[in-house]
Amino acid sequence: MLTFVYISVFIISIAFAITAAYISVVLYRIKKMLITVSKSVDEADEEINTLIPRLQAMIRETDRTIDDATVKMKTTDNVIKTAEHVGETIHTLHGTVQDYTTNLSEQEVEEKTKPFVKGIKFSEISLYLYKRWKCMDKN
Repeated sequence: MLTFVYISVFIISIAFAITAAYISVVLYRIKKMLITVSKSVDEADEEINTLIPRLQAMIRETDRTIDDATVKMKTTDNVIKTAEHVGETIHTLHGTVQDYTTNLSEQEVEEKTKPFVKGIKFSEISLYLYKRWKCMDKN
């Protein structure tokens, strides 16, 4: 009976030794894996640390670009509003001229527009003479 106890203790100690060896191998592999993960995390940390300043600079530049675009769009809004006002004025002027000319005969319209036509002709002649004078100045 005592031999049975010795054999049982021997088998249990062998089982414990095999279990301890298996756990040791598993723990060793886990240690190697954690070292590899640690190196990978360190490399990723270094890369992130080098990327962060560049990303911050890019974000600042993007912010400046957006501010610049916003200012230009606000300026463009004023130009578009001015063009809208000019269009409305021209439309109103057209309506007024249309109403006024329907009440006039064609001869009266010609008489009333003669000063404007003369002014336009005078402007064209002046511009032509000015250009010729500048051309002669260059030669």
